[in-house]
Amino acid sequence: MAVDAEIPVSFEGLDDIDQNTLQSVVKAIIEKYAVDLDLERTIEVRITADLPETLRRFSEEHGSRYHHTSNPLATGVAQAYRRIIDGRFEHHLLLDKNISEYLLASNDDEFAFGGYILLHELCHIDDANRISKASPKGWLAPTPNHKTSILIDIANGCWAEYYADRRSAKLSALMGGGCQQFD
Repeated sequence: MAVDAEIPVSFEGLDDIDQNTLQSVVKAIIEKYAVDLDLERTIEVRITADLPETLRRFSEEHGSRYHHTSNPLATGVAQAYRRIIDGRFEHHLLLDKNISEYLLASNDDEFAFGGYILLHELCHIDDANRISKASPKGWLAPTPNHKTSILIDIANGCWAEYYADRRSAKLSALMGGGCQQFD
């Protein structure tokens, strides 16, 4: 796994869960199932009581356009937040407190779903790192016009979800999750 150091797991506004156990579970999933992912410059995995508020605050602090998804097809419980520092991505994986219920579940299917969500977001980080290494100026290159910029954003969004879905389904299948049909 291409990581600068062990990825810290932090908590925000969560006093009612077993943070030590949750931290151990998250780290174990990363160590066991994300070994082939490029997670370089992943600053943290943060589990927060209020994901939309945390994303709003991150956007204000870092001047980003990223926000909590309102897409009805998205789960809305996790987001790989990235920003560009010195021409390279820096990643923060933000998870809503609801994901902790799945990651701490004794039911194998619920645990596998929580693991799938975590791995899906880690796959977004892997994808962004691979693209930026393959085409260092690609993310920052100016586009010829607004229409092209919109089309590139749409294509990048489609690719990012395809890649994360496909890759995390394979990883989730290793956990015994219900995503084998996508493999």
